Amino acid sequence: AGNIKNLKQESEPVLGFFTVGGISQKRIFVDPIQPTNYYTWCIPDVARYNKMLAWGSRTKSYATRNIEGIMGTIGGSCIDCRLSGGVLEKPDFWDNK
Repeated sequence: AGNIKNLKQESEPVLGFFTVGGISQKRIFVDPIQPTNYYTWCIPDVARYNKMLAWGSRTKSYATRNIEGIMGTIGGSCIDCRLSGGVLEKPDFWDNK
């Protein structure tokens, strides 16, 4: 027996107060995109990539394919826009949801 009672009919069991909540989900599928060379300074350096492979280099490097599909390295500013003056704060015109 709990501490909640039916004042008009004490023999009737009372369960108490309940709240109900719901969960909603949405699943989306996004097709993978191929990296593109938006800037002329982001063209993958195939020769440097091949040298790094041949030497077994452990230097931090970013690799991608050039327009012909050949692997090459690109500079960090092509991957991390902060190195070219970008910022991590959302612009004012973005939704705040």
